[in-house]
Amino acid sequence: MEKLLVAAAFVSGLWLATQAEAQSFKCSAAAISAEFEICNNEDLIVSDERLAAKYRQTLRNVVGENASATLKQSQFAWLKKRNQCKLDAACLEDIYRDRLTELDAIEKRGYRLARVVQ
Repeated sequence: MEKLLVAAAFVSGLWLATQAEAQSFKCSAAAISAEFEICNNEDLIVSDERLAAKYRQTLRNVVGENASATLKQSQFAWLKKRNQCKLDAACLEDIYRDRLTELDAIEKRGYRLARVVQ
């Protein structure tokens, strides 16, 4: 029985390590309450992964004068808003959904920034 518990703990540890590696930040380096909440919520992990992929795609494809810098500024502003959610999972879900919608809108405009996205 003890060997079975050790094996289960090992497999659980591998799963958690895999999840941490797939996010936009490492859960082992989580430093603020919003990051801890994301790391402890499978739905938020998925949202974080989707947003990270969409942001990287948008950053690679965005066009226009100072577009990359503008997009980066808007991402930093979004991170500040995300961090204000702290341990509120519903707030975090809403903020991730809203940011994905903003990035989708940029894609639909041919990766042109019509205005500063925040």
